[in-house]
Amino acid sequence: MITIYTRQHQQITDQPWSMDDDMPAGLVWVDLNSPSEAERQFVSQQLKIDLPTPSEMEEIEASSRLYTEHGVMYLTTMVMSGSETPMPIETELTIVQAPQCLVTMRFAETRSLETFAYRIKRDPNLMTTPDEALISLLDAIIDRMADILELIGRHVDDVSRQVFMRHEAEKGKVKRKARARGLHDILSDIGRSGDMVHRVRDCLSNLLRLVAFISPIVTPRLHGEQLTYFRTLDRDLRSLSDHSQFLAHEASFLLEATLGQINIEQNEIIKIFTVASVAFLPPTMLASIWGMNFVHMPELQTPWGYWLALAIIFISGIIPIALFRRKGWI
Repeated sequence: MITIYTRQHQQITDQPWSMDDDMPAGLVWVDLNSPSEAERQFVSQQLKIDLPTPSEMEEIEASSRLYTEHGVMYLTTMVMSGSETPMPIETELTIVQAPQCLVTMRFAETRSLETFAYRIKRDPNLMTTPDEALISLLDAIIDRMADILELIGRHVDDVSRQVFMRHEAEKGKVKRKARARGLHDILSDIGRSGDMVHRVRDCLSNLLRLVAFISPIVTPRLHGEQLTYFRTLDRDLRSLSDHSQFLAHEASFLLEATLGQINIEQNEIIKIFTVASVAFLPPTMLASIWGMNFVHMPELQTPWGYWLALAIIFISGIIPIALFRRKGWI
């Protein structure tokens, strides 16, 4: 699908672009969302640029993602899609700064482009020059990365409270089996948070390379507030990268803490079996002695032998338990 944004009477409007239509006047932005090969070639011919194919967008070499050709700048970066769904993904976004207009091409929905479209409709001055349009688009993408990191940070904080405060809240109320299920759920939450953080870090590293590539090209053409705006974006991007690294360490710490609590739960179970086996060892030994089939066993001839044996077996089981409790082992 091709959506075009045109400037008319100091306002920016959007409309679909059919391959049967000519290039409209006042074109400022062309957005290709999951375009077919025919649509890609159509836009390339109309704007006289060479849009990359989907396979070319997936290449990981920096020279294939960031380059200039005949005065046109081609920038491919990774952005997040479906970050608020159970299955977030990274998707390629190609930005082309052509002389006529700005062109974007992607194969998944991304909130940052929706934000950018809303901003330029509200403030058409963001699309005054090609450089300003590019910087405004990058600002929308970076803002979306910041929103995603805030979402991850809140989720990590919730998981942290569950990990370190669950025993106080559950003491005497929840059975051990239910606590084990809770730890398994927490592990899943930590895994999702860690996966999300790593995806965002990959997107941020791509954006850092993109900004480093365009900086020597764009900054000589900027002046005043535009240059300050661009440098602010660079600082914001670096601060987000540092914050994502902190969240990655936090997720790793929570993973180790949760695994440690699972080990403690397992050790508690093993300790119970150990105490039970030690407590039953003396009674078992005594019962084995008196269960031997010898003819001459004095206790068998006494009328009180049975009751004495029961008492001794019972006492021999109580003594280890009392000793363990006195030592504080149980």
